[in-house]
Amino acid sequence: MSPRGEHSSTTFSLTSDSYTNGGVFANGARGGSPQYSWSNPPAGTASYALIMDDIGCGGRPCVHWNVFNIPKEVTSLREDEDFGAISQVVQGATWGTRNSYSPPAPPSGDIHTYKTTIYALDSTMPKITTTLSLTRDEFENAYIDHILGKATISGSYPAHY
Repeated sequence: MSPRGEHSSTTFSLTSDSYTNGGVFANGARGGSPQYSWSNPPAGTASYALIMDDIGCGGRPCVHWNVFNIPKEVTSLREDEDFGAISQVVQGATWGTRNSYSPPAPPSGDIHTYKTTIYALDSTMPKITTTLSLTRDEFENAYIDHILGKATISGSYPAHY
């Protein structure tokens, strides 16, 4: 699968102050949502979606965060972001059936890898109005025609209980 805007002269990127790419989450099982910033979106970006899933669950990845309808003017999310102030944003359901961030909590003795992807979406992307639970692959398959670009970072979290 190849998003339409991936051949631009600048690289669409995603970073976090909460952890480095390939690093360990600073805010684990009881922490709030991580901070994320993105830059250099492809031309024509009208909105964003952000999805975090745990690829170490076996079978279907466990969804830890779905954030849809992020306006194009928003280029970062604070730690423990309050979405009440961002118009039209919808948080989808997670593996724990919450409609908010679900922090890492792997089983005792396990280390899991969490991948977070920000998607740059075109102006014809339909607004998501329900609390869907979509993995990154499911989102890409459903909305491939609207994805202009994407950027991904990953972090791990070891069980401490």
